[in-house]
Amino acid sequence: MALIDTHAHIHDEQFKGEVNAVLCRARTAGVSRIITVGTNVEESRVAVSFASVYEHVYATVAVHPEKYSELPDELTRRRWIESISSLAKGEKTVGIGECGLDYHVLQNIVVPEEQKQCQRQGFSDHIELARQVHKPLIVHARDSYNDVLAILSENTVDIPLIVLHCYQGDTDVTDRFLTLSDRIFFSFAGNSTYPPKKIDRNTKDDVRNVIRMIPLDRLLSETDCPYLAPQKFRGQRNEPAYVEEVVLAIAEFRGVSPESVERAIEYTARRIFPRMFF
Repeated sequence: MALIDTHAHIHDEQFKGEVNAVLCRARTAGVSRIITVGTNVEESRVAVSFASVYEHVYATVAVHPEKYSELPDELTRRRWIESISSLAKGEKTVGIGECGLDYHVLQNIVVPEEQKQCQRQGFSDHIELARQVHKPLIVHARDSYNDVLAILSENTVDIPLIVLHCYQGDTDVTDRFLTLSDRIFFSFAGNSTYPPKKIDRNTKDDVRNVIRMIPLDRLLSETDCPYLAPQKFRGQRNEPAYVEEVVLAIAEFRGVSPESVERAIEYTARRIFPRMFF
């Protein structure tokens, strides 16, 4: 058994000059595999390059929904997908992501409908690409679970394996995802270890209840580093070695041993990302 960080950004500038040390700490902590995730064409190229250099690092490639909020024209969108499609053929490219929808309200500015529509088109393009290359889709869904669910509901024929990254849905929408398809998986990051925001810890919006309701063989662990350091390291730069804190939290919330969670996550990762285990 070994820990697996299924969503990281170790090619990020915050790790510049320290990647070897970061990976060494990860190995010492028992992390056997790391997926570094692209968020635009150029960054996806860098992620693929990192994966080619480091033995236990793998890559995913995509264009993040925030890029679609810049309202690229049709030709630009098509070129993006063509570039991602080419990168997806890499030997150590194990998925398409992170793509999806981001409707987060920032400084009281609501995402306009035109931007949402452009994001939805980009998401649908990535779903089709994942089908074509037969690789899983890693989905960024921020304040947009209902629309993500609606788009996936329209694409249930030959739906690719789906990983809902940094999952923060409530019990209602989680139940709908679980019902929609057994090809949908839920990945939890360091923010799942934070104290619940609500006073009543038993409300349906408490991530602890969500983690308890999802079958163990549909859970994954991630860091999303350098962001979202777990509670023990909150305020610091996050890194793959800290994925153990997520596994410990899942085990605590479910009332099972960390070893059983680690074993289940490795089994599920083998199913979703078999290329990492050749």
